[in-house]
Amino acid sequence: MKKLGILVSLLVATLFVGCEQTANVSSPTLYELQNVRFSHPDNWKVTEDVEENGFRYIFVETSGDAIFIIQLFEGMETLSLEEFSKEFSKNFSKGIQQELEGGEFTDSTYSEVEHATAYGNQQGFLEKFTLTYAGQKVPHLREYYAIETGNKVAFLITQVATADASKVKPGFSMILKSIVFD
Repeated sequence: MKKLGILVSLLVATLFVGCEQTANVSSPTLYELQNVRFSHPDNWKVTEDVEENGFRYIFVETSGDAIFIIQLFEGMETLSLEEFSKEFSKNFSKGIQQELEGGEFTDSTYSEVEHATAYGNQQGFLEKFTLTYAGQKVPHLREYYAIETGNKVAFLITQVATADASKVKPGFSMILKSIVFD
């Protein structure tokens, strides 16, 4: 899961940017590349799409600090969703400490969630946590889902500051409901 650590380091850099805009779901943009297809709000951008050795990750970023991450494993044995979410969170916490001197990741709690996808309703996990940096505490929400199709497993991760959740939730939902893997 070394690749997970690299992704977490990239994610840490976006955490305290702020200035979130409402997801423009009335004008979706279709993203389609190498057997992955989904719609996202037109004021969001795909900023990363990297593939190597059967592993691929895609970042969809908002105008603020929210992010939707797709991690696609093909022909590999993977962790369960619960194991994956805890490993991701653990690596994220380490990344905070390494990338932000004095940064803290605290108060992490989990609960179960469910969301409609192109593959039916998916059970997932909601993680609530607080990031503290330079004395500022910022509560966050992160959701995890897994979709298995053929020999592919996709982990879908959403992350947003709690204060901005209502602005980005429709965009997260758009991606979750439209994403397909051929």
